[in-house]
Amino acid sequence: MSSRRTNRSTIRFLCVYIREAHAMDVWPIDGPQVAEPKTTEQRLQTALEFKRNCQLSWPMAIDGIEDSFLRHFAPWPFRFYVFRGSRLELKTAPVDGTHQFDEVEDALRNFEGRK
Repeated sequence: MSSRRTNRSTIRFLCVYIREAHAMDVWPIDGPQVAEPKTTEQRLQTALEFKRNCQLSWPMAIDGIEDSFLRHFAPWPFRFYVFRGSRLELKTAPVDGTHQFDEVEDALRNFEGRK
């Protein structure tokens, strides 16, 4: 995982690639044209292409074709999560199609301040 070391702790970042929100064969929009993967291997290839095209430096996990992460964490359309160990401390939701990062920054500051 990508991490940021602070005086007291390490914060790790991870991108989880889930089902394609706007696959051209399901719900097309303007922008990159991506077909809905039918297998986990196809989703993996689509995720790797996304990572390469976006020059994402974070490590990435891929939700399998069974969509377990999608079902358990409801990340659609996109979310930011802050975990401390196995405890979920923050789950953001977009407002008007975008995120304000104040909550995330506050949660990370609080994480750094605790042992």
